[in-house]
Amino acid sequence: MGLKKIDDNLYLLPGSPSTLIANLDETIIIDPGKGKDRHKDILREMRKLSLESKISLATHTHADHIEVVPKLNVTLYVHESEFSSAKYKIVREIITVGSKMFNSFLKEADRLNDIENVKTFSWDEEIFGIKTIQLNGHSPGMTGFVINNTLYAGDSFFGENLLSKVGMPYFIDYDLFMNSLNKLLDFAEKGYTLVPSHGPIVSGESAVELIRRNIETTERLESLILELLSAKRCEDSLLKELMKKLGTDISTFTLYLNRVPLRAILTKLVNENKVEIIEDDGLLKFKSR
Repeated sequence: MGLKKIDDNLYLLPGSPSTLIANLDETIIIDPGKGKDRHKDILREMRKLSLESKISLATHTHADHIEVVPKLNVTLYVHESEFSSAKYKIVREIITVGSKMFNSFLKEADRLNDIENVKTFSWDEEIFGIKTIQLNGHSPGMTGFVINNTLYAGDSFFGENLLSKVGMPYFIDYDLFMNSLNKLLDFAEKGYTLVPSHGPIVSGESAVELIRRNIETTERLESLILELLSAKRCEDSLLKELMKKLGTDISTFTLYLNRVPLRAILTKLVNENKVEIIEDDGLLKFKSR
């Protein structure tokens, strides 16, 4: 599968995540991605356009977005809040799942070690002719990149297929994630083309509808959790029942992944005094107030 031209000097290499190639004053590789041969695919497709690059930007530092960086011989630029997670494997794993990760959970996380050449940017600045915008919530430094009328949005929203598969958007902070979705809705309503890392490119009414779907899905999680917590539940029981309500396949992967946004919502609800924490026979449980 080759590069798809999506705008003047902008090319997309499909994948999960998809990789954006921006041929500006410098050629920039955005979210190079993962996989044994991904770096080869990127270099082959760039050679077809007589392009070379020594620069990569990352929307954030989850391993699936930056695994092949060392094989591309580029300097990686990330938001300043994710400098340590770009450089160091242990920090990267902690911001992904809250602790060191099981080796079998994400192969790309296990394959990617420390990265040497890392530099940082801030939000609301231009770097190599690309505007950076704050879209965090999925991760601490999640960044969108605006080029012309295109916004490469990384994992700040998700395509319909992924939402259906996992049931819950992945985020570490509910309020930040919702703020980012509302910002994306504004971009969509202004006519920007939105490019997610995982899902098809959307624009016009399709973009507006998909962002609204992400917002509705995220808001529904809060109400479902409060409903399920009418009785005391531990985290595992709550997650199981929540995923049943969402109609999501229950697997090792979805349970492990969805524990993160569940904890983010529980933190919000406890801090807002809508849910209480209870010790019950040696178990940590939660109950709606």
